[in-house]
Amino acid sequence: MEIYSILIDDGDITAPDSKVREEQVVWIQGWIDTASALEAAAAHVIADKASIPVNDIDPKENEIIRLSADLSTSLYAHGQNCGVKVFTENSRPLSLKADHLIAILELCDGQITICADFGHFKGSDRYAEFAKISPYAMSVHAKAQYQADGTIIPDDLAGGIKVLKQSGFAGLLSLIFDRPIAVGKTEWNYLDAMKKAAYAICKENAVEVTPQHSFRKPFVPDPTLVGVRFR
Repeated sequence: MEIYSILIDDGDITAPDSKVREEQVVWIQGWIDTASALEAAAAHVIADKASIPVNDIDPKENEIIRLSADLSTSLYAHGQNCGVKVFTENSRPLSLKADHLIAILELCDGQITICADFGHFKGSDRYAEFAKISPYAMSVHAKAQYQADGTIIPDDLAGGIKVLKQSGFAGLLSLIFDRPIAVGKTEWNYLDAMKKAAYAICKENAVEVTPQHSFRKPFVPDPTLVGVRFR
């Protein structure tokens, strides 16, 4: 079994207090070291917990964005020293605006890449926002919208996959279920349905995929796959 990445789902590298920031960076570095000890290929870090107003000012001139980029670059260097690829995601307030996240990535001189999650963008512009960040993605989290009875609404999933095709994405697409579970169902029922929908959408849009293995409890290989790799 190969560990692809370790999710470090905490830590605030943009904390206002410099002492707190230093402590948080050291804490994250410790988890990157753990990822290395586990022979994980990558570590997923949070680039921000702050938020800034949306205005006409160049995001690269914003102090918080520059701070996030500087410390993200530092974490990337730490990962490089122990053989772990450090990346981030559009998952917290600062990175939920595509232009802000792209500013961070560009200030990192291309060292930091992302897991692009099209479930995190909301509103009528979510596909436009997702299209902006998808060229920077090394992997993608796909989520679906559901009817009250648990039936997938395919249009939203299809919209994200079409954006990936247009951007030329070639990497791992992980299917994520993060909704309340209906009585009589398990998360695997939803993932099975999402997998079937994702394959149908890919076939309809001439997207070639390579299946990836997933694991169910008690952690034995299972033919029901919850990941596909675009190629």
